[in-house]
Amino acid sequence: MDLSAQQNYDRIAKYLSGNMSPEEAVRLTAWLEEDPANEQMLKEALEVWQAGEEESFPNFDKDVDMAWKQVEKHIQRPDTETTRVIRFPVRRWIAGIAASAAVLVLAFWAWFQWQPVQNTLVAFATGAGQTREIMLPDSSRVWLNERSKLSYSGDFSVRSLHLEGEAFFEVRRMETSPFRVESQGMLTEVLGTSFNIRAYPEESRVELTVETGKVAFAREEAPENRVDVAAGSSAVFDRNEQKLEETEAKISNAIAWRTGRLEFDDATLEMVRMSFERLYGIRLEADNPAIWNCHFTGAFDHVSPKELAETIAFSLNLELLRADSVYTLTGDSGCEGR
Repeated sequence: MDLSAQQNYDRIAKYLSGNMSPEEAVRLTAWLEEDPANEQMLKEALEVWQAGEEESFPNFDKDVDMAWKQVEKHIQRPDTETTRVIRFPVRRWIAGIAASAAVLVLAFWAWFQWQPVQNTLVAFATGAGQTREIMLPDSSRVWLNERSKLSYSGDFSVRSLHLEGEAFFEVRRMETSPFRVESQGMLTEVLGTSFNIRAYPEESRVELTVETGKVAFAREEAPENRVDVAAGSSAVFDRNEQKLEETEAKISNAIAWRTGRLEFDDATLEMVRMSFERLYGIRLEADNPAIWNCHFTGAFDHVSPKELAETIAFSLNLELLRADSVYTLTGDSGCEGR
C-alpha cells in the first residue's frame, strides 16, 4: 500500500474512532473537498462502521456480544486530559453491509481501545438553526439539537457525557458499562435505550422523555433519589423549586425537532402553543386568554411556523397577525366555556 493511501485510511480510522486532533480535523475537511472520491471513501467507511448496528444475522449477535465483553475488559488508558472540538457536517448513511462488516466495527473499536493514547476531551457544538448527528465510539448515536453542546472523554472507557442543550440518544446496550449523561445538575443513566433530554441553561426545567426501554433520572448530588422513567413517559426537574417528578403524560412532541413531525389529538391550544414555541423558537400569543381553552387536532410533517399558525387560525375561525417573531391569534374563539 502506498503512503498516500495509508494516510487516507489513517484519517478515516481516526475520524471513526473519535481520536482526531483539531489539526487533523482541518486536514480531513480539506481532503474531503479535494475530490468527490474521497467523500465516497468516507461514506463507505461509515456504512461499514454502522452496519453492525443496523443489520442482524442468524447466530451472529451472540458472538458479537461476547466479543464486546472481552473488549470492555481490556480498556485501559492514561488520564492525561486535553480539550479539542471537532466540527463536521451531518450526513446520514444507510448501512447495507454483510455480517463481516459487524466484525470490522468490533475490530475498529478494540484496536483503538488498546492503543496507549492521551485521554482527550471530545466536544461537539451546534449553532442556531443547526442540528448534528454524532456516532459515539461505542456505536451509540446522538442527534444534537440547535444551540447545544456535547462532550465526553476521548477514550470513552467510561460511557459518561456532558450535555448542555437538547439531544436525542440511541444507546448501544452494554451490560457491564452504564451510559450516563450529565445535564444541568441532572444525571441520566441507562444500559441501552433511546431517549430525549432537554437541558438549556436559560430554561428552568430539565426534561427527559423516553422512547424505548427504561431510564434512571436523578439529581447529580442525590442519585439515590432517582425516578425510573419507562418508555412512553417523561420526567421533569424544576430547577427553581428543586423538584423532580414523573409527568402524568408524555411531553407532547418532545422529539419533533428531530423528526419534523407534530401531532395534536384534541390538545388544548395552550399545549399547542408550547409545542409551537419549543420547535420554532417563535412566540405564539392570543389577544383573548379564552383562546387557549380551545382544542385542536392535526398532524403535520416538516411544516413551516407560518403554515401551522395559519391552519390553527383557520380551524378556529380566528385572525392571525404577525409582527417581528411573534404570531398573534385574535378574535372571538367561542371557547370560554370549555
